[in-house]
Amino acid sequence: EIARLFREADTDRDDLVTMVEIEQVYANPDEKVKEFLWELASRDEIEALFHLIDADESGTLDINELLEGFWEWKHSPFEYLKLTDFRRWREGLNQLRQLNQRLRKLRKNVRYFLHHRDLHA
Repeated sequence: EIARLFREADTDRDDLVTMVEIEQVYANPDEKVKEFLWELASRDEIEALFHLIDADESGTLDINELLEGFWEWKHSPFEYLKLTDFRRWREGLNQLRQLNQRLRKLRKNVRYFLHHRDLHA
């Protein structure tokens, strides 16, 4: 459903949505669309989420950014708390991912070093 709404919001068909395009979907006269949107999140929550998910501050989101960010929010321990707490949680999660990547690289380098040390011993 979110993907369908994304396609509906993407009025210029550039595979990106802006907050203005999302607001136009909220103004949709179709009651089923309005009801579905309000079940997902309020207009204020969507605007706050948009700005949190838009990490590069481009003012646009592609479908993957939108789905990932919305999913993380809905499944985070902060769904019912302030969005500022969600932002901190998401930043911490991103830092953890970066540390995990560095750790994998370090392990690879240590294995390489130990392997070559054993060859020359």
